[in-house]
Amino acid sequence: MVIQHMHTAFRRTAGISVALATLCAGMVIAAPNAANAAPAGTGSPQLPKATHIQMIAFQQTWNTIAEECGRTYGPEGIRYVEVSPPQESIRGTPWRTSYQPVSYRLDSKLGTEAEFKAMVEQCNATGVGIIADVVLHQTTGSDVAAGEQTGVAGTRYNGTTGDYPGFTGESNRYPDGVTAADFHDYNNGASISDYKNQQEVQEGRLSSMWDFDTSSEKVRQIQSDYLAKLYNMGVQGFRMDAVKHINNEDMKAIKDQMARKVGTSADDIYWIQEVIGNANEAPGIQPRNYLGTGTVT
Repeated sequence: MVIQHMHTAFRRTAGISVALATLCAGMVIAAPNAANAAPAGTGSPQLPKATHIQMIAFQQTWNTIAEECGRTYGPEGIRYVEVSPPQESIRGTPWRTSYQPVSYRLDSKLGTEAEFKAMVEQCNATGVGIIADVVLHQTTGSDVAAGEQTGVAGTRYNGTTGDYPGFTGESNRYPDGVTAADFHDYNNGASISDYKNQQEVQEGRLSSMWDFDTSSEKVRQIQSDYLAKLYNMGVQGFRMDAVKHINNEDMKAIKDQMARKVGTSADDIYWIQEVIGNANEAPGIQPRNYLGTGTVT
């Protein structure tokens, strides 16, 4: 039996994903292609057969999730746990701050990189795969103070000038990070107002937040490096936030590049894309445009 406690829905309000579902540990949705869990290790008892259930551990710390994998999720046969965005973000305690990245460092308000890695390993050992929530379309907006700032891990950035030196790619591929030249500059940096205009939705700023130019080879390298790092750490799937703000061809190119870096087929990477699907919006940003890249929710 597949239990669906509450269907997950996200709305882009005030420029940020607003979770309409109850923010609790007990949120579950159906996950496709569940496989039988393997034994935790030599001499360990056989884990129960994995269900088709996927937990959403919204805004829970890595240490908490690791503990739950061993105590609850694994023993109950949960197949996947989706975690909040693991990258460094702006400072602040509200959940929405997790959706304003300032670098792709894995040191966030929910835990350190070491804690994240330990969580992934602990959950995998109990037959539970981690799905990472990923924000590729934007950085920060005007709801943080203007000028020079620092993220939760101390990385500096300037939301006024569009300088984000923390986005360097793997092995410091781009030591100067990204600048205003690496973002779209639709209508001189105007925020989106017309959702019937595909170009405006995909190149304008969402409530003032800088919009990555995902057609840029530099941006694609940096973002696919980030995804490859997560995958190589043992992350088993990705939930892509607000993909209607990214051209579907750019989304496919980033996934393909990431797949090449980790040496697997793009089709074998569990890829969930969040799209509102408002029929009154531009045809080019509807869910059907993203089915060639992965699952759409």
